[in-house]
Amino acid sequence: MEEEEGGSKLASALAYPKLLIDNRLYRAAFFASIFQDLGAWANLIASLKVIESLGDDKTGFNAALVFFCRQIPTVVLFPISGFCADRYDRKVIMLLSNLVSALVAAAFVVLTKYPSLGLLCLLILSKNAMGSFYDPCDRAVIPQIVHKDKIHVAMTLNGVAWSSMLAIGAALGGVMTSQLGLVRCFLLDAVGFVLSIGCLLFLPSLRPTDRYAGQTLGEDADEDPSAATAEMKRVDSKILKAEGEGKTLLGRTLSDTLTLFTDPSLRLSLLYCTMKATGGLIWGPADVLNLKFSETPGLQIAGDQPLTLGIAYASVGVGCFVGPMASNAFFGKKEVELLSSVVFAVGCLASGYVAWSFASTYYVVYLGNFLRSAASAIIWIKSTILIQLYSDPLFLGRLFALERAIYTLANSSSMFTAGLLLDGAVCTVKQISAVLLVLSAVMFVLWTLIKRRRGRRKGQQPSTQYEMVPLDEDEVGVD
Repeated sequence: MEEEEGGSKLASALAYPKLLIDNRLYRAAFFASIFQDLGAWANLIASLKVIESLGDDKTGFNAALVFFCRQIPTVVLFPISGFCADRYDRKVIMLLSNLVSALVAAAFVVLTKYPSLGLLCLLILSKNAMGSFYDPCDRAVIPQIVHKDKIHVAMTLNGVAWSSMLAIGAALGGVMTSQLGLVRCFLLDAVGFVLSIGCLLFLPSLRPTDRYAGQTLGEDADEDPSAATAEMKRVDSKILKAEGEGKTLLGRTLSDTLTLFTDPSLRLSLLYCTMKATGGLIWGPADVLNLKFSETPGLQIAGDQPLTLGIAYASVGVGCFVGPMASNAFFGKKEVELLSSVVFAVGCLASGYVAWSFASTYYVVYLGNFLRSAASAIIWIKSTILIQLYSDPLFLGRLFALERAIYTLANSSSMFTAGLLLDGAVCTVKQISAVLLVLSAVMFVLWTLIKRRRGRRKGQQPSTQYEMVPLDEDEVGVD
């Protein structure tokens, strides 16, 4: 029995490298995302240095404006980006997004000779506007190229890679800014997008109705596709053409967006689209609180504020790495099991804020960071998997665009509110942590009730697994 259990754990651990090795399509998409994030932190740190070089007394306001410009495109453009992700070839959208982003990233070099707040904001808006088109496509293609039984492995790999790039990118950005100058920081960002384009070229056409699903071009190429999709719901993709007839581009965009809120079959998907946002309300102020903790003399390591903050971010990286791996080891892949892992994660969030509410040493602060970041990584990954497995694939682009917009609003508003309360001396760091603890408890009860309700429903297999029926050339008007 012990040997079987050990073998099972070994097989589970080997599933991650095996997916990368066996599935060439996922491997291309995975490294495309890695390279896309390569210079993001270097670009951010260099942009903040440009603000410092302006030499005025509004550095705080200017920095806030930069962060606003980084986030607002996601919220404003989600109807358009989601529409495009569900109507056009997702590979082409990602290629065009990275191409424009590479050109914009290279244009940041101009700021090193002619620093301008207006130009900086324009470039940041342009770059993040392109990113708002890439992200929905990036997550929507996973069910197209990865077998449904391996989606949890793929998303865990993506999450771990993102957290690793967060730590590496931040450190690399700081070193390059101080040692190599702003020009190389901006060029690193541009090079990352070019490398990402190179990876995307290995992908086939990824229209929303294209179906690879890992069986034909992914890791299970030797399986019989008809057998693997026998229980899938058949969707006639001719509907896509009929829906778009007689409408302008703007009309189709608005119609597609409204469908998200009016189609009864998407109610469960919309519920799962709020999962990250409920988490963002809780962990949104974390960066602000970490900064304040590091500035507290009694919680510093040898009185060194930068070192204290640096190790705090290191503990975040460790938590983001350990959390999803541990979650996959103890929770299964069915809907209720995924929801159970989310409930567990919200409990970890609450535990993290318990530690912060009573923190007396930096060890306790780091423990809270570890628990909080592990929980946030679990919620981030599991919510994505729930949307991918339990949503109509023809709506995935719009759903992910909407989800990102809701999350951005929730995360930003909680972070902004915490900053105002701290700057106005209305609340202390520990008091805000206590409030977030209460909010975590509320979310714990909420998602526990949702899990129980879903658990009472019969059938735990994904209810919206679809077999795509490709359009013939005469059906799409191809000459």
